[in-house]
Amino acid sequence: MVKKEKRFFDYSFLKNIINNEINKKLKQIYELNGLINDFSNIPEQTKNTLIKNSIFQSVTSSNKIENIVSTTNKIENIIFNNKKYTGENELEIQGYNDVLNIILNNFDNIDITKSNILNLHNQLYKYSNKTYLKGKFKEMNNYIFSIDQNNYKTVIFEPVDHSLVDDYITKICDEYNKRNDEKIIDPLILIPTFILDFLCIHPFSDGNGRISRLLTNCLLFQNDFMINKYISFEKIIEENLNQYYFTLRKSSTNWQYSQNDYLPFIDYFLDCLIISYNKLIDVNKKDYLENQIIEILTTSLIPLSTKEISERLVSISRRTLERKLKVLLEQNKIKKVGQYKNAKYKLT
Repeated sequence: MVKKEKRFFDYSFLKNIINNEINKKLKQIYELNGLINDFSNIPEQTKNTLIKNSIFQSVTSSNKIENIVSTTNKIENIIFNNKKYTGENELEIQGYNDVLNIILNNFDNIDITKSNILNLHNQLYKYSNKTYLKGKFKEMNNYIFSIDQNNYKTVIFEPVDHSLVDDYITKICDEYNKRNDEKIIDPLILIPTFILDFLCIHPFSDGNGRISRLLTNCLLFQNDFMINKYISFEKIIEENLNQYYFTLRKSSTNWQYSQNDYLPFIDYFLDCLIISYNKLIDVNKKDYLENQIIEILTTSLIPLSTKEISERLVSISRRTLERKLKVLLEQNKIKKVGQYKNAKYKLT
């Protein structure tokens, strides 16, 4: 007989979980969040570019975390040209893009319920060949893995028995909605708590990580934190993936018995938000395109051609890029290697 975990969901304890370090981070985030409402000095074109890049990075990074990868060109075509592909990776990327756009455009109308979570999962796999998965909770038990750079998997958590999923998802949705309506617990504490519980339940046979990140976007938007519209939260997670798995492991220990420590995961969540806001500050302080070019050249081990740089910059025309490269050359911020068609660029 399968052993059932003794687990309850009562978020009232979160009122007393905030320590001095967490409190400082919360204060910092609320101060930084004011930037979203003061975009008057950022050109409309830059804002639109930010949004497009955020979508591209979110779709790319969230899928890449799950080893669902494709070429930059194909992902751009899926997102911006509505092009259809037949490969399974591209089909799942297309589904993620659809769900992300649903959230961006309709987050206020998405109640946090079991039914809506199932609907989001169904949409995620709308184009997939895995028809047996979509919109259904798992029918067999599964595990949470961490995946290293060599694609080696390590079990970090054994989720609840599949027979408990329906009940547990209903309970965490009810508890989140109850506490959020009360407006006593800070939403920036409540959101990562809900997301951790969702990940520990691991309700689906596949797609749990992606749905958790989509839900994170939705919950932040619903609570007036719009940073992810301009700076990809999924990209920040991908760039700090080892810490993500580390804190997930720490915060899930003894979760089955309601004796886990949520603070490591909450702390990680807040750190990622602060990184996002600081990236937005950089955009506000300096030219956005310049920042992007410098970042691309900084992370590249070899000089890059105009074409190679262009492939990494969504929604920037080739002509605009060439003009900016010329300015950066004149300012001695970058250096040209080679001439004419063979010209490539690197940092000075």
